[in-house]
Amino acid sequence: MVRGLVQMVFVGLVLAVLLHGNLPVGVLILLAMTFATAVTASRRAQDIKGSLLLSFYAIAAGSGVVIAGMLATGTLTADIAVLVPVGSMIIANAMNACAQSIERFRADVTAHVGQIEAGLALGADPGVTVAPYVAGCGLCQPPPSSRYAEVARLVWIPGVMAA
Repeated sequence: MVRGLVQMVFVGLVLAVLLHGNLPVGVLILLAMTFATAVTASRRAQDIKGSLLLSFYAIAAGSGVVIAGMLATGTLTADIAVLVPVGSMIIANAMNACAQSIERFRADVTAHVGQIEAGLALGADPGVTVAPYVAGCGLCQPPPSSRYAEVARLVWIPGVMAA
């Protein structure tokens, strides 16, 4: 309990210093958070070539569109004390969606490996054989999991502590 208290106080002090910075510092913080979440999400697909880069692009695009939309409509201000906490929560949710999509894709391919191998044996393009499973991985997400707690200290806490 004491260790948790010390960690929370330390994170609070670091956030207090960082949240008094300027906008470029805030953007760098959000990029660091995006990279950290991409590393975590790509662990679910270590055997897939380029999974880290794909996870980074997916999380950056998903959260970037939401943050840009909120900035454009005035829902979110460019003040670092508002941008970083809200952005961190958006990035954390994008990470969960990305990791769950990866897990869903893997489960679908594993469940239909016979059909995929048959299509490949008949000369079908690999992209065509897995296309139904790529399309399906974004449609039905499994319930959120608590497996991503290792990123909570870096991504969720700024949003929660500032709220």
